[in-house]
Amino acid sequence: MTPPCVVLDTHCVLSAPLFAQGRLVWLREGWRTGQFIPPG
Repeated sequence: MTPPCVVLDTHCVLSAPLFAQGRLVWLREGWRTGQFIPPG
C-alpha cells in the first residue's frame, strides 16, 4: 500500500526535526518511518 501524500505547514516541517519531544514528535516519526510522504 502506498503511503498517503500529505501537505504540511511550513512551520511544522521546520519545527518537527528540531525538537526531540513535544507535540510534533508524531509528525517527525511518521515522516521518518514512511507512514506518509510530502508531495514533490
